[in-house]
Amino acid sequence: RVSLTEAEPPRSVELLRAGACDIALAFHYPAAGDEEAWPGLEVRPVRADRLVGLLPAGHPHADAEEVALWELADDPWIAGCPRCREQLERVCAAEGFAPRVDFATDDYPAVVGLVGAGLGVAVLPELALESVRHDGTRVVPVTPPTRREIVALTLPGLVRVPAVAALLRALAEDGGAPPSGGADTAGPGTPTGE
Repeated sequence: RVSLTEAEPPRSVELLRAGACDIALAFHYPAAGDEEAWPGLEVRPVRADRLVGLLPAGHPHADAEEVALWELADDPWIAGCPRCREQLERVCAAEGFAPRVDFATDDYPAVVGLVGAGLGVAVLPELALESVRHDGTRVVPVTPPTRREIVALTLPGLVRVPAVAALLRALAEDGGAPPSGGADTAGPGTPTGE
């Protein structure tokens, strides 16, 4: 049986370390050098998730094939969670500007609504937009290209639990990640995702 509990990092990682769940889904930005954010945990890749620009439908760059982030330097921005905002600020700084963040929320539908109302621009994970109607907005690829990596985390000993190993394989296969060699031996387990 698989059950799901939603928790933001670092809480989801705390739940995993405390034994309250068997698997936690998380993400990191490879360009930020935060791959080592989870010492002592087994990290399995699930999928890469490209970040894209989200612009109001009437924005001058709304119909562009792509937009350079520096072209949005004078726009108001809508930012996400603290880690996502740090990444946004880091990428924008490399492009020579600091984004003026007028709104901050980690609620993707709220970000889409704010952009659709013409209150700013945003950069969101493409995966987040798959499940949200984005009326009044345009999705535009951004340069420089940025992505985040979605990973499954578990405790090293749990990869030998058949149910945990099976869920890790299923996550990797569904996400398009290359299969990794987790052992399928010994012990009962009920995987829970964060």
